[in-house]
Amino acid sequence: MFFSRLVSGFLGLASVVLAPSAYAISDVGFDHALPLAPRQLELGGGAAGGDDAFSVYGVARFGLVDDLDIGARAGVVEGLASGPTLGVELEASPRFRFLRTEDTGVVDVAVTGAVSFAKSSKVFAFGMDPGLVASHHFEIDDDRMLYVSAGIGVALTFVDLDAEDADVEAGVLALVGAGVDVLPRVRLSLEARIRDELQRFGLSLSYFF
Repeated sequence: MFFSRLVSGFLGLASVVLAPSAYAISDVGFDHALPLAPRQLELGGGAAGGDDAFSVYGVARFGLVDDLDIGARAGVVEGLASGPTLGVELEASPRFRFLRTEDTGVVDVAVTGAVSFAKSSKVFAFGMDPGLVASHHFEIDDDRMLYVSAGIGVALTFVDLDAEDADVEAGVLALVGAGVDVLPRVRLSLEARIRDELQRFGLSLSYFF
């Protein structure tokens, strides 16, 4: 009941601020609601494509305290604007779990707040994506697990095209994802994400220290 009210609230907020073309921040985040343990580190890399843009990037996440961690992503992207344009994207993404499976009976729930930066020869963009993500985690054995996740939020972007046409845009953010520990401490993750009109699909491989 509590989770459904939170999701309904975010959907209502997203419908109020909906506007077209919050497109410039393009990568996926492989989000789920289970933070890393304090001082645990995750490192990896991946690729994403869709809507004429393709990117490769490195990802990292570090556990700060119980139920709170922070992630970082840095990548190179082709296709931030019309025509061949090579650019870079950077992101920081704190995650705080405020509901556990023991509380809801079904899923863990976390609030996220990604802050992103993108730059190419034609585009400068700064984005903030507050949202909620829920996930369920299945134990395969003592060292491996599988998760499925879904999220909803608001995509807010400041976009400057060719240093002339600046605008602040807003839209809906939604995602579905899954991940599996293919080996102990080695995880393969998949995600499909809609950021307003932009659709992205990605995969990553990461290692836990």
